[in-house]
Amino acid sequence: MKIFKLTLTLLLVVTLNFSCSSTKRAHKLPVEKETTLAFTKPYFQVWNAAIKYGSRGAKLYLPNLQSRTNAKIDKVYFRGMYGTLEKGRSLFTAIVTKPVLNDGSPNPNVEQIEFPFDLRPDECVVSYIEEGKTKYFLISGLAEREGIYYPDGPPTVVTRE
Repeated sequence: MKIFKLTLTLLLVVTLNFSCSSTKRAHKLPVEKETTLAFTKPYFQVWNAAIKYGSRGAKLYLPNLQSRTNAKIDKVYFRGMYGTLEKGRSLFTAIVTKPVLNDGSPNPNVEQIEFPFDLRPDECVVSYIEEGKTKYFLISGLAEREGIYYPDGPPTVVTRE
């Protein structure tokens, strides 16, 4: 009976140890815990282009994104894709694309980069340049809006919807 209790206790300790360590995510680039950026209710829309164009991606919307220190807002990283954030009237937007073949596999003719962040599906990382140094900030809880289908190819110009 003592051996059974000891084995059970040891198994429980090992299980808890591994489950706690798996919650830490490894990012290849350092992510800031605090930032000078402010924003309200970020969201995204997944889009798909017709099969003959072979791409899919997402449009990200970061309303009222601004810096308290004149930092230059640069790129966004999302679901293995990245794109440049463009300033609109009251929001920053980005189109991120994943070029794929008809069967959904990655297009070998397009350079594949190693994605530098371990993100959940509702997270993105915004890069910005502050005092000459590139910094990264994690945004969690992006809301997903209804997807879009583009029969004439992927979007090239971001418009406010």
